[in-house]
Parts: sequence; structure tokens; C-alpha cells
Amino acid sequence: MYNETTKMAFVSTLSSKQNVLLATALFNNIEIFERESKKDISRFTEENLQKVQAKVAGSKTYASRKQDASMLRNYLDWAYRNHICDTNISSYVLQAMDINANTVLVSSPQHLQFQLDAVFSPEIEDNVDLLSRGFVWMAYMGIPKGDTIKITSNHVSIDNNNEKKIIAYNNTLYEIPTEAYITINKLCSLKYLTTTTRGGIVRKFDRVQGCELLRGTTRLNNITVEYLRTRITRKSKAYRLSKLLSYDSLYKSGVFYRQYILEQQGFMPTFAELMHSRSYTEHDGKTDVYFQDKLKTIHAEYTAWKDKYYSLI
Repeated sequence: MYNETTKMAFVSTLSSKQNVLLATALFNNIEIFERESKKDISRFTEENLQKVQAKVAGSKTYASRKQDASMLRNYLDWAYRNHICDTNISSYVLQAMDINANTVLVSSPQHLQFQLDAVFSPEIEDNVDLLSRGFVWMAYMGIPKGDTIKITSNHVSIDNNNEKKIIAYNNTLYEIPTEAYITINKLCSLKYLTTTTRGGIVRKFDRVQGCELLRGTTRLNNITVEYLRTRITRKSKAYRLSKLLSYDSLYKSGVFYRQYILEQQGFMPTFAELMHSRSYTEHDGKTDVYFQDKLKTIHAEYTAWKDKYYSLI
């Protein structure tokens, strides 16, 4: 326990044995970060405080994160009142350790392609799995869930400014990662898709009329978002990748990667895609404080993601 004398002075103010155990466990968990920075957590910056929260959250349940957040907030208030620190940073504690610690995210398009190759048939086989691959890539690109099945080959083009392949839909440009080119190209051009029986027999089925990228075949003609999500979950569960390949995780992974690339170019992350997505705009009547809290949470999740995949520490 870092700064043990101070920490135990706070512990002595707690009335229940449960709270004593909770505070002791929390202080032991954050000790490594305090020793690394050579300062008590009450003297951390907002960014570093939330970075610690993200790492400590681990696989804890929501209830456990809520208890940790409350205890941490109480300690920071106490430390300020007792002149342990010059600034009270308790307001920076994320609500209920409000980091979705159980969400699994991919680091890059290359990482995502590697996982797709583990779950689905190779692209060269022209298997019906191409529909699942296409949905996954659209989620990663940031295309709204309901729009994925509306994208047609007419929406796919080359951006003349940077010669990148893009999907232009509903007044928005979505850049197609290089790793997704084969899947998108095949979905644009293939007139049939194949399936393979348990006996290894390959069967070929014509695709239904139309130009939608995710349209099915004469055997599988009613393709919906829910069907694709269910199929992806079923196939990826055996590889323990169902969370990684969920729409929300894919969407957030793509946002974080694009923000990271922009950050490397000198731009500050804004997370506009996440803040403007349905999950953050459907809450009518919420105050600016609510959205500021959400933005804090996203920043903390981004920091945790970046530390996991791109930090050398």
C-alpha cells in the first residue's frame, strides 16, 4: 500500500468491516500506479486518475466498480479536507467506474482481419460467410446498424483526393480499410455464393436480384440485421470472439482506431461519432453534465484501449 500511513488514517475513519476491506483492497490495487508516478492518487491529474480506473476495473462487475468508485471518491474528499493534496479531484472519478471493462475491442484493421479469418471461411471460397464479413467491416467503418443492409454497389467508389476506396452513403463518407477490399469487392460483383455441407460438398446458389452488398441467395433471401448479428454470434462463440465481433464493440473499435490515427497526425480526439450515435442522443431531457460525463467515460475507455495496444509501458 503506497503512502500507507495516510491511507490507514483514512481507513480508521470507516465504520464497517466491509468498508475497511473494500478500501484496503482498492489501495492495494492502485499501489503499482502510485509507485510508478511516485505520488498519492489524490495528487493525480484527471487523465491519470481515469487511466487508473480503467485498468483497475478489469473484469469486475458493475456493482464492484460502483463500490470502488464510491470509496475512491470518499478518499479523495478526505485527502483534500486533511491537506494531503492541494486540489480536490473527486469530481473526476467516473460514475460507478463507468468503464465497460468487459467490452473487448480490436486494435486495428489487421487485428480484425486476423480474427475474421479464424471464424469464417476464406474469402477466396466465395462462401456465404462473406455476408457476415461485410457486416462486420461496415460496423467497424462506423456505418449505422440499420443502414448496413441498404448499402449498394453504387455507394462504393474511389476517393479521388487520396485514392482510398470509400462508401458514400447518406451524405457521409466511410473509408474502407485495405484489409476489407476483397470482401467488399466480392460483395459488389459476385452473382452467387457458396455453402459447404458437413460432408464437404460445396454448393453454389445464385444471389437474389439487386445491388445491395448484403443481399442473400435464392436459398437465403431474407437477410436482416438481426439475422447477420445472430449468425456472427453463433459462429464466433466457439472461438470466444462473440463479444469482440458484436456490433457495438466493432463500432467503438473503429472509432478509437481512426481517432488514434488522427491523434498521431496532431489532431485532438473528439469522439464525435460516438457522441452523436444513437446511444448518446436518444436520452431526451439529459443535461450537459450528463453528456460531459459520457465524454469522460469515452476518453477513459479510449485511454485504456490505447494503453493496451499502443503503449510501450
